[in-house]
Amino acid sequence: MMKNISITNRVIAWAFVGLCGLAPLSIAVAAPVQWTLSNGAFAQGGTFSGSFTYNADLSAGGTLTNWSIAVTPSTGFGAFTYTPSDSTWSVGGTCCNGSEIFDFTSNASGAAKRYFFLPFDSNLTDAGGTSQAIVNNPGNSSEVTNSFANDRDVSAGFATTVTRVPEPATLSLLSLPLLLLGMIVRRHRLALALSHRSQQIRPGQPRR
Repeated sequence: MMKNISITNRVIAWAFVGLCGLAPLSIAVAAPVQWTLSNGAFAQGGTFSGSFTYNADLSAGGTLTNWSIAVTPSTGFGAFTYTPSDSTWSVGGTCCNGSEIFDFTSNASGAAKRYFFLPFDSNLTDAGGTSQAIVNNPGNSSEVTNSFANDRDVSAGFATTVTRVPEPATLSLLSLPLLLLGMIVRRHRLALALSHRSQQIRPGQPRR
């Protein structure tokens, strides 16, 4: 009996070690990352700032959600905030260095429609970190109004990791090692109790 318990504990322990190794991998690969835009500026006047959540692993080009990017006014541009309720997002091709261009397009029509093209010095990944916006690259890194009647080029800006956004599947995976550890402790205590009880029973002594 003790041998069987020992083998079971070993199996559970190996499973525990394996899941502990997979859990960090799941966080690194699957968890989307929240980014903050800071020090954003346009050469022709105005600034931009905000945040968004980006998951580089969901599909080709990744998936961006929960964006909120505010731009301040300058000549030809009014103040505006790009959000999912009043704009759309897509990957609008690649920039000069091969990195993806984030294309935010307002839902307005006619002269009020505007576009914000924002590439970075490298593609954003789920590893997080800091990426600098591509600057002084008209047409690829700029905000423009409909038919390019007005345009202003990005002259500064950074995207910096704020926090990871754990996925439900990741949280479930992280909880499994704790459950297995609890099973190991419970089995170990049961084995000790049975061993201690068997040692207390002497030959010829009735079992209680």
